[in-house]
Amino acid sequence: MRSREKIILEGVACAHQLDLEQQVHSMIFKMGYVGNVYSCTALLDMYAKCERVEVAYVVFRAYLSVILSHGMRL
Repeated sequence: MRSREKIILEGVACAHQLDLEQQVHSMIFKMGYVGNVYSCTALLDMYAKCERVEVAYVVFRAYLSVILSHGMRL
């Protein structure tokens, strides 16, 4: 994940706009950054700053399953 995307996520986190959060999350998914450590951490941070703990937990669980699936293949 490039610094540009990280800056966008940080800006969205400060904006507290649900529709914008969902659009950025969708963009990250479409661009293939779902398994990326930086994008998942930035998403968790964004949702936590916006006080959307339930969504942050879903992102965390999805990321955890990616980590575990990579471990199973080794």
